[in-house]
Amino acid sequence: MFVKSLTVLNYRNYLKENFSFHDKFNLIIGNNGQGKTNLLEAIKMLCNFTPFKKTAFEELIRFGSEETRLKGEISRGGITNEVNIHLTTSKKIIRFNNKIIYRTKKYSNMHKIVVFLPKDTDLIKGPAINRRNYIDSLITEFDLEHYRNLQNYYKSLNQRKALLINFKSSNLPFIEIWNQKLSELGEKIARRRESVIKELNPLLNKYYRVISGNNSGVEMKYMYSFQHNSLYSKDLFNELNKKLNLDLRTKTTSLGPHRDRIII
Repeated sequence: MFVKSLTVLNYRNYLKENFSFHDKFNLIIGNNGQGKTNLLEAIKMLCNFTPFKKTAFEELIRFGSEETRLKGEISRGGITNEVNIHLTTSKKIIRFNNKIIYRTKKYSNMHKIVVFLPKDTDLIKGPAINRRNYIDSLITEFDLEHYRNLQNYYKSLNQRKALLINFKSSNLPFIEIWNQKLSELGEKIARRRESVIKELNPLLNKYYRVISGNNSGVEMKYMYSFQHNSLYSKDLFNELNKKLNLDLRTKTTSLGPHRDRIII
């Protein structure tokens, strides 16, 4: 797929600009502060409906304006689709071939893009959450079920946290219900992560050797936040029950995929 054209209105530092792109190679040149990164971000917005990082809508809107619009053509498999994005400070409206879409994940996954920015070195140097989020976003690109599992997992996590914060003895049965839910979803999430990391390791080694120019190896490992055997969901459920007193003191859930680590 490739982006054929892009029109931006009141986006970041752009008042109104029209761009057309080559289907093979494009080079963007300009002085500091002219909007090179903003243009790349606008392309990502057009393809995936999200900026480079979690950003409030008003930050995307040109200073002094009340709205921003992006319009572009994306060619995929010989078919050209038109995307329109309308942002105000309070809402986002996306049209795909003039049809308003509400389940954006289904459409954003159609357009596969890779973004590498200076801050992405934090994947190696930064906290474990960066690596977890990256692997999750990678899996979501080809498996929407993972995205739904993550959504439900973190909703369940918040429900459990609310019970921990406002704990009463009558909450115990409800905490067990959320423990069960977290265990079932957690197994699906962790197993997919581990499987993808195993698939990535040979590629990681291959290209690391090409880039480094030597035969030293590199490996990613998925480290679970608790000891378990093949019965992951049962073991996580039991461990969550065992750690309840600790979780009541800290008001957090101490075990699960949200605590797992990916080390390199």
